[in-house]
Amino acid sequence: TQSCAYMAILFWLALPTKRTVLVTSTTLASLKSRIYGYILRALKEIAVPVPFAVTNTPPPSINPVPADFIHGIFGIAAKQGSDDDAIKEIKGRHPKNALLLILDEATDMPSGILGAIPNLRKGLEDRLQVIAIGNSTSTTDLHGALSTPRNGWDSINPHKDFRWETTQPNG
Repeated sequence: TQSCAYMAILFWLALPTKRTVLVTSTTLASLKSRIYGYILRALKEIAVPVPFAVTNTPPPSINPVPADFIHGIFGIAAKQGSDDDAIKEIKGRHPKNALLLILDEATDMPSGILGAIPNLRKGLEDRLQVIAIGNSTSTTDLHGALSTPRNGWDSINPHKDFRWETTQPNG
């Protein structure tokens, strides 16, 4: 989680007025105490001052200065409410350059989030990256679904295979 927080910052700072990062966790409290909290702490410790503004109202966000509410780092509590609510918070984000979606604790998030990914991909082609963090307990939880091998689960040996192409584009 902490490594992905650093990746989120680097991804965003490469083009802060043209890139969007969505970081998710299961609840607002876990979002703030995990990945989003790590991002805030790291941004405050950067040796070179970075002009950004923090909004703490749900959803919390880190935006470039001057304020831009399309580009920045946005926190999303993906398990609060229904699957539709989580998907609604993720869909419709279309930055100018690229988007990074980080699903922290993906094993405990609604699998319906998979339905938001094609919407995010529109207009971005290969400039959408999705990172799912978690310890799958099932091939049907969100993390397991994102990890589904292109040739099916029977095509891999979990004791020998640690990498495989997934059913997701560029996965």
